[in-house]
Amino acid sequence: MRGKGSGANMVYTVYTRAPLWAALVLSLAGCSPAEQSSSVQVTGISNGGSEIDRVKNFTIAQGTTVRVGFASSVNPDCTAQPGVSAQILRAPANGEVTIEPGKDVMTVPPGRAFSACNGKTVNGIVTAYSPHAGFAGNDSFAFQSFLPDGESYRNEVNVFVH
Repeated sequence: MRGKGSGANMVYTVYTRAPLWAALVLSLAGCSPAEQSSSVQVTGISNGGSEIDRVKNFTIAQGTTVRVGFASSVNPDCTAQPGVSAQILRAPANGEVTIEPGKDVMTVPPGRAFSACNGKTVNGIVTAYSPHAGFAGNDSFAFQSFLPDGESYRNEVNVFVH
């Protein structure tokens, strides 16, 4: 999500596209459907909109992995540009973060740049969190994604594991 200006304080609720079996696993672990949503809050936009700070909150069941980020940059023909990267800024105390190549389906609001790419699968970088075996409670970490055009996204991630 991109914005221009300063002092932004927007909250978006993102519902994951989890398969039915994942909802069943979370339900059996004591998570209600309302606890399966995640939120993303933009807490700062600087440098003409090229640096964006976000806070992401997730609730997951023990023993599951949650995808906390996807970064990609596409050409006008919807092919992925090289040069997308991410790095861990602060590691979690009670889990592991992985950053590796992956794919996602483009979803851009209609009328915006690259909305013609909607529904197409693109290559990028996936960031995921897995709690240590037996851990239940709160964990947090930070990572930053970098795009080839100079944009960067700093992500503070809070995960409640139960």
